[in-house]
Amino acid sequence: MNALDILTELGKPENITLLEAATKEWGVESQEDMCIEEAAELIVAICHKRRERTAALDILEECVDSMLTAFQQVLVLEQRYGMHIYDEYSRLLNKKLERLERRVREGHLNGN
Repeated sequence: MNALDILTELGKPENITLLEAATKEWGVESQEDMCIEEAAELIVAICHKRRERTAALDILEECVDSMLTAFQQVLVLEQRYGMHIYDEYSRLLNKKLERLERRVREGHLNGN
């Protein structure tokens, strides 16, 4: 399994249905709070790793939690604004990846 497989797994219809059901059960604001909390837990886990106070598996777990809640936010946006959100998501993703590629290339050229 690789990173693409993980994203494919997340996008399976049954997983989308589950994430949508969680949002319906607990509400958008509650799930926004969960997204904030999971992002904060990921930050803390990374900081703990730097101080050798946590294992890599803890970071992976927080990554999964963060990815789930972030994807849930995308689903909420889709429900609010319609399918065109994916066009914008794709545009933003490509923009960010192009910027990252440019920075990596420039960093490599500068000896960084």
